[in-house]
Amino acid sequence: LSEIGDRLGVDVQYMVTPTAICASIGPESDPKTYLQRSPPGRINLEKQTALHHLICDVGARRLTLEEAVELLDSLREPLVPRKRLAAVAGFALAAAATAVFFDGGAGEVAAAGVIGLAIGALGQLASLSPRLSIVLPGVAGLVAALIAGLSQTLVGPVFTVIPVLAGLIILIPSLNLTVAVNELAHAHLVAGTARLGGALMAFLQIAFGVALGNELVATLGLASGPQPAAPPLWTLGPALVVGSIASTVLFKARTRDLPAIFLTMSLSFICSRVGSNAFGPEVGVLLGAWVMGAVAHLVARWRNHPSAVAILPGILPLLPGGLGFRTFAALAERDVLTGLQ
Repeated sequence: LSEIGDRLGVDVQYMVTPTAICASIGPESDPKTYLQRSPPGRINLEKQTALHHLICDVGARRLTLEEAVELLDSLREPLVPRKRLAAVAGFALAAAATAVFFDGGAGEVAAAGVIGLAIGALGQLASLSPRLSIVLPGVAGLVAALIAGLSQTLVGPVFTVIPVLAGLIILIPSLNLTVAVNELAHAHLVAGTARLGGALMAFLQIAFGVALGNELVATLGLASGPQPAAPPLWTLGPALVVGSIASTVLFKARTRDLPAIFLTMSLSFICSRVGSNAFGPEVGVLLGAWVMGAVAHLVARWRNHPSAVAILPGILPLLPGGLGFRTFAALAERDVLTGLQ
């Protein structure tokens, strides 16, 4: 918005938070100020890419303002039922692929897929019900823990931590946490603090939902199975392919962006895994994030699309949210020392 104002010769000042936009437009002697309240948006990389190209076209005077407004209105199309079903399937595929990243066995992968399917369905219901959307992280945590515990009666011993975390990985606010820290580092204090507070609240809801689910499972006499042996190395390739396809569907990216998404997901996973084995998990995640971020920005400049198209799916294998989830889960189980560590 600021860039468009500069290119069109209009004096503008903006203040943006996750739930409001304040705009002052016009000369300092006689500005017009607007405040627009809005709910936090949902991720849609296809629309974000279209908006990026729209901004470029308006800035280069290839579109009139009237044409740009008409194109902007065309982006407000609701999801059709077919896309809602694809989103539910995307949750299941992403959860199953993530279970492989966590070194889960066949039982853990199957349980994660079922959890992803259930949470995907809950997510679609939440998009139609404002009341459910408010408590979705907590309800999803409860459902994930119950399904993981009950799955042991069908597929045998399951190390429940893996399917629960894998099934919840899309809801864990790792992106919001990453963006919040970035905003605070760039002195956008109001937006960064608000986004950080929202991320912490989501973490708390998920952790307490899982804790309640674990208590209910324990009353049924079902205990978590042992941690499985690491899956064969060849399974990582198919998991990265499936994860890339699922991310393309879940984040509503264009099909032509799939190669870039696969590239950044593969780089972040491989670099973080190699770095963790060589230097420890902290350095490994740092290495994976740096390589993925650098390549994503280069690809974005080359293909002229927002860097988020490649960065957002690339965050998933780094799993920064997994650490936060285990923190609150440990605190909920009164394991304070582990939580603080």
